[in-house]
Amino acid sequence: MDRDLALLSDNKINRGRLIEMARFSGTADNGDINVALRLAIQAAKEGLGADLVTWVLLIAYGANGGFAGQNDLTVEIEASVP
Repeated sequence: MDRDLALLSDNKINRGRLIEMARFSGTADNGDINVALRLAIQAAKEGLGADLVTWVLLIAYGANGGFAGQNDLTVEIEASVP
């Protein structure tokens, strides 16, 4: 039972089948989450060799401020080909 739960936590269910999803990230140096997400999805499409991918947003994180005025925002997604 624990093994099955671990399997489900590492994979997603898509139309009744377990599929493995790869991780991708995108970073926007202007703090725009839309740019970061677009870059992550673009990386997923290129990495998976597909024009259409399904994805799940896992996490968003960044840094803001300081002497240099840093404004980075990174998103991580899991993606697969439907």
